[in-house]
Amino acid sequence: PLIPNAVANQIKRDWILSYTKKSRGDKLFVALQGGKPVGFLAAIGGKSEGVNIYTIDLVSVKSSHQGQGIGRALSAFFIDYYKNKCDRLTVGTQIANIPSMRLYQKMGFSIINSQYVMHLHAVDGSPRT
Repeated sequence: PLIPNAVANQIKRDWILSYTKKSRGDKLFVALQGGKPVGFLAAIGGKSEGVNIYTIDLVSVKSSHQGQGIGRALSAFFIDYYKNKCDRLTVGTQIANIPSMRLYQKMGFSIINSQYVMHLHAVDGSPRT
């Protein structure tokens, strides 16, 4: 709540731009309605202790389209796409994001840990505040 919306939105834009530039993540799945983007799911993959893991890194659905099952459809697509390509599927989300937590639990994910993750977003070497 202490981060202004304009700053938070720019951080999210930069995050997704890094997917399109292939500097972060594995795939960026986009939900279209009427040929226009209404949501996306960013997936990131990697290995941990010899285990192949794919993670839902970030999901967003346009506010006017929330509650229509788009986030669920994107998450189901992620599961179907990666289930035979790795050893484990995971989700990264904010524990305070109760709607997302409920959705992921309904889809078979379990809460196994909670941690703080701090991100530094810098422009031209200067951190954003």
